[in-house]
Amino acid sequence: MQVFEIGVDDLSELTSFYDDTDGPSFDALSQLLQKPHTRAFRVSIHGNVVGVLWLLLSDDAVEIIDIRVAEAHRRQGIASLLLETMTHGLLTQDRTDIFLDVRENNGAAIALYERLGFSLESRRRGYYRGAQGREDALVMRKSLKPSAIDPS
Repeated sequence: MQVFEIGVDDLSELTSFYDDTDGPSFDALSQLLQKPHTRAFRVSIHGNVVGVLWLLLSDDAVEIIDIRVAEAHRRQGIASLLLETMTHGLLTQDRTDIFLDVRENNGAAIALYERLGFSLESRRRGYYRGAQGREDALVMRKSLKPSAIDPS
């Protein structure tokens, strides 16, 4: 598996990957990609997109806007590959932190993020709409500072 950056010309490959029922809409993400501070990455298997990651870059931080893996391909290391590849690429830049939001009840994603060095930063009460009403978002942060990556 390899990670490839998505360009505006590649968006047609992603239309069937998004059903717009959860998270940012594909239209909103596509519009963001036209801006210079947005990047997107994909993993494909046999020509089919199985994982995507969208992020916004600021002067000193990165915000992960959306990360998703096709249900049939979850727990195969695709999300880890996307996050680790993106993180490695940022280490040579002046950005110091990566932020993301995750649904409070998404235990699998929270465990993955913690394993990759993210920690709880704050909570956004009632941020997500859910079947049972509003749900909190956990804001997680990973430091890209050298001391946080390599304690030696």
